Amino acid sequence: MTRHRTISVCVALLALGSSALAQTDTPDTSEKPVFLGYLSGHPDNINYTLFTHICHAFVVADEDGRIVAHGSVPSKQLTTEAHQANVKVILSLGGWGMDKEFAALTSREASYERFVTAVMTIIDDYDYDGIDLDWEFPDNPTEATNFNRLAKRFRSDLNTLGQKKGRHFLLTMAVNASPSLSQWLDTQVLLETMDFINVMTYDFFGSWSSQAGHHTALFESSKARGISTQKAMAYWHQDKGLPKDKLLVGLPLYSRGFAAARPYDPVDRDAPRAYQALAYRDLQVLIKGDWISTWDNETQNPWLTSPEGDYVHSYDNERSLTIKTRWAIQQDYRGVFFWEIKQDRLDDGSNPLLEASRKTLDHSQSQADAAAKR
Repeated sequence: MTRHRTISVCVALLALGSSALAQTDTPDTSEKPVFLGYLSGHPDNINYTLFTHICHAFVVADEDGRIVAHGSVPSKQLTTEAHQANVKVILSLGGWGMDKEFAALTSREASYERFVTAVMTIIDDYDYDGIDLDWEFPDNPTEATNFNRLAKRFRSDLNTLGQKKGRHFLLTMAVNASPSLSQWLDTQVLLETMDFINVMTYDFFGSWSSQAGHHTALFESSKARGISTQKAMAYWHQDKGLPKDKLLVGLPLYSRGFAAARPYDPVDRDAPRAYQALAYRDLQVLIKGDWISTWDNETQNPWLTSPEGDYVHSYDNERSLTIKTRWAIQQDYRGVFFWEIKQDRLDDGSNPLLEASRKTLDHSQSQADAAAKR
C-alpha cells in the first residue's frame, strides 16, 4: 500500500469514527412518533407491539446514594423481551417521593459518585437503553444546580457507554405540567442533555383540590380556569423554549374521583371517601354498572357520576384518548406517553385505551407523512 493510499484510508476511517461518535453523542431525534409506556412492576402480559419505548419504574436510592432493593427493577427479562420486539427500555430513576434523597445524594461527592456508578452498572449489566431521570422536583437554586450536574454526568457517561457499544443511549425525564414546579429547570441544560421530555399532563385536580375539576383536561374548562394539557404543552414549548420534537404528551390510565354532586362542584372533604383514584381496569365496574357517563365538550373528556348523585370520576376513555393523540400529532409533538400501562390491562387481555391511542397515532402520523410529501 502506498503512502498516499494509507493516508486516504486513515482519513476515511477517521471520518467514519467521527460519524459514529456523532451518532452516540447527540440527542436522538430520529424516532418519531414516540409511543412510550411506564411500567411499574414485573413485565407480565405486556403487548410489546403497542410501544416504541418502555420506562421501567423505579430505581430508588437512599441519601447516601445506595440503591434500595426492589423486586421488579432491574429486569433482564424485560429488556430481553422488549428488544426482541424492537422496543427500547429506559430505566426510570426516582419517581414521586424521592425528592429528599435526590437532594441529599447530589449534595455530597461520595454519595453522588456511588449513585452514578451504581446506575450505570445496572444500565450496562441489564442492557437498558438509557435513563429516565424522574426527580420530582428540583425546587430551589441549589437543587437545580445539582440536577444540572447530574443530568450532564449521566449524558456524558451514557455517551461513553454508547461509544463502547456502538449505539445511542437515551436520557429522558418526566416534568410537571405546572410552571411553579418547573421554574428551576434550565432550558439550555435540557437541550444539551435530554433526548425527549415527558410532560405529566395529568393530576391537574386531586386530593389537594377543593373543586371536582377534570384531572387530565385537554382544553381548559370555563368552570375551572387553570391548567390544561394544551396550556401545559404551550408552556414547555413557548415559555420554556423546548422544541416540540423533544416533548411528549402525558396520558393517564386512571381516574380521579371526588365526593361532589356534579363535575366542578365543591368537594365534600368530610365525606368518608372524599377523594379516590382508580385504574381504568377497576373503573370498569362503574362504567358497566349504573353510573352515568357524560361528555365534557369544553375539556374533551368524559365524566362518571354515581347513581346517588354524590360522587364523580374524571378520566379518559377511548374517545378522549383518540382526540388527545390526534391533537398531539397534529401539533407536531414528539409523541405520547402513559402512566401506568398495567392499569389498562383488562381481564380479557385487551388494552383498550392503549390500543385506541396507538391506532390513532399510526393513522395520524401516516396522514402527516403523506401531507409532507405533497
